Amino acid sequence: MPTIFDATTRANLLDRFLRLRPDAKPQWGKMSAGQMMGHCTAALEMMLGEKAVAPKVGPFRWAPLRYLIIHVLPWPQGVPTAPELIMPPYAGDWSADQAALKRVVEAAGARGDAGPWSEHPALGRLSSHSAGVLMWRHLDHHLRQFGLS
Repeated sequence: MPTIFDATTRANLLDRFLRLRPDAKPQWGKMSAGQMMGHCTAALEMMLGEKAVAPKVGPFRWAPLRYLIIHVLPWPQGVPTAPELIMPPYAGDWSADQAALKRVVEAAGARGDAGPWSEHPALGRLSSHSAGVLMWRHLDHHLRQFGLS
């Protein structure tokens, strides 16, 4: 499974984000393109320890289920997210927001398998490998949301 730690994988993700346009319409969900980009940036900031997100208690912290969610099962559309990762209506600077996303993607890649990674609010403590796969899957999921496979 791809991981954000691989340079070619990161370059592919960033290329796909560069093809995203502010007026792009989602194939599912309620986020605008700008909200999605902000959401993805905030999620990576969370993993990097730059953004605090309150922990949740639930079954996803159970190791076998956590592994299935990160590595095996297809991701459903419309899954609720942490309130801290819900973006207001978009009124940002597109170029600056693309640069912010690129910064956190590259920061995650630079940190690499060595970590450390912040605890995920729903999934709990992750191995570095699982964190890298999760970050890739999350970004890929939202890029597909906007038809950028």
